[in-house]
Amino acid sequence: MVRAARSSARQSRLGSDDPETDADIILSVMAGLELDHLSTPLDPSTTQAIRTALRRTITRLGLHGKATWQ
Repeated sequence: MVRAARSSARQSRLGSDDPETDADIILSVMAGLELDHLSTPLDPSTTQAIRTALRRTITRLGLHGKATWQ
């Protein structure tokens, strides 16, 4: 019951019709980005590239929300 309520809240916040699958996709992208940059220090351009990749992933999934991107 609680899981269904949380899922419904996430769905309405991000506009997802399948929040669990979307979460898996986003977490997979984040894990891949972490592995790609594990051995190198993050400089401002790398940080920006990671933000851009995540923003693009979320946009391509058709999600939207009230999150602000810096």
